[in-house]
Amino acid sequence: MDRKTLRFDSEYYGNYDVALEVDTCTSDNSLYICLLAKYEDSTNFEPHANLTIDLGKDLKPNEAFIYAYGSDKGMLELVVNNRLGKELPEIARIDLKRYPKIAFDMERLKEFDPEGVKKHLKKHEKSFNKKQKEYER
Repeated sequence: MDRKTLRFDSEYYGNYDVALEVDTCTSDNSLYICLLAKYEDSTNFEPHANLTIDLGKDLKPNEAFIYAYGSDKGMLELVVNNRLGKELPEIARIDLKRYPKIAFDMERLKEFDPEGVKKHLKKHEKSFNKKQKEYER
């Protein structure tokens, strides 16, 4: 299967193409996005790096915090320059690391992983319905 890719300009690893895999974190149903890359000896995309991080915060289905420090420099630029989402004002800080909050464009993410986006939104819908039923009791 051919995957749509983006050019990732990494300060530490150089420039290369990545594909996106969208999923849901099992702990809290938050958005999970993994960068996939093809390595020299492979014909398949393989997990390369996590774009998003689960910080245990209550987020909307399209929101996530991303890695943006150290060897992950360039992740914010990847998101913004490729119109994957918009940076929100909130930044989580843990130790000396910062994690910008992003409102991802789910329609844009569908271009890269339509099934993953569909499954994520469906899981979030189930979770929302469950919370709504508990609230109504």
